Amino acid sequence: MSSEEIEGINKRLEAIERAINELAKSVKDLSDYVKGEAAKEATDYAKATEKVDSAPKAVEKVDDAEDAMDIANAFMKKDNPVALPLKAQQREDIWLVDVDIGAVRMEIVRVKINANTGEILGHETVERK
Repeated sequence: MSSEEIEGINKRLEAIERAINELAKSVKDLSDYVKGEAAKEATDYAKATEKVDSAPKAVEKVDDAEDAMDIANAFMKKDNPVALPLKAQQREDIWLVDVDIGAVRMEIVRVKINANTGEILGHETVERK
């Protein structure tokens, strides 16, 4: 192999090394950006959850379906940001509120609320599609 060929190979290796370094820097910048966005989203979610958690708890009689749906929706949004209340019906002293928590497919959770105090009594999945 001649010295000219070796010199040509060395130049190509240097160019490859520069390209690899640039690529590594781009990957690091992208990784830092993604980590920053994930941290920002986590902070935003924590702030939103904090607002829901710090909302005054219902300690009054729940007289209508809209109030029952608001209570159930706030409760389900703590763990399911896509919660969507569908319907509410009262059976004696208990409100039964159906909430769709499925992000992709429908998943209906029925939330039971004490109509006299607004307290959440429990919840259960009643339908998945």
